[in-house]
Parts: sequence; C-alpha cells; structure tokens
Amino acid sequence: MKISHKEMQTKEVEIEDDILCNKCGLSCHGDNYDLGLIEYKLVCGYESIFGDGNIFRFSLCEHCISKMFKTFAIPAQKTVCGWAVSEKDLEEDIEPGTYEKGYF
Repeated sequence: MKISHKEMQTKEVEIEDDILCNKCGLSCHGDNYDLGLIEYKLVCGYESIFGDGNIFRFSLCEHCISKMFKTFAIPAQKTVCGWAVSEKDLEEDIEPGTYEKGYF
C-alpha cells in the first residue's frame, strides 16, 4: 500500500524563449506554434561520413527548408493534408521572418 503526503516544492525550470534556425539564424516561432524542423535529431549509422553513432540536433525554418527542397535532384515526396491547397500555393517562396497559416 502506498502511503504519501503532499508537499509544496519550488523548482527551477527552463523556459524556452525562442527557437532559431541553425542555417539563417531567424526565429522558427509562429503565432500559435513552431514552424519548420524543430530540434530535429539526426543519428548517424555505421560507416557514416559523419561518424558512427554521432548525433546532430538542429532546427531549420520553413524558408530554409524550402530552399533546400529546390536543390534536390529527386523531389521530396509531398502529401497534402485534409484542406484544399493548390500546387501554386505549395511552390511559393516563404519570405524570411514571415509565416503563413498552416503546419509544416
């Protein structure tokens, strides 16, 4: 049987002020949610050019991801979620520091 009591404790917690894109240095914060690849974790496999088992953590804003996609020899696969979006809307560049409504 568990016997317990309640006790008031004061704890120091880390508060996130912002998330910056590792490539351009701009904020990845949107109005109501974060945009882009936030705190992405890349784990390197056996014989990786980056070193066996090394782990990289980084964030990329939508603008930098859009630029990166344009360099792909084979386009990234895209799935459009449940709302109507035209191909033209998906191909438009997103200016740094501005965000469109929707999730990335």
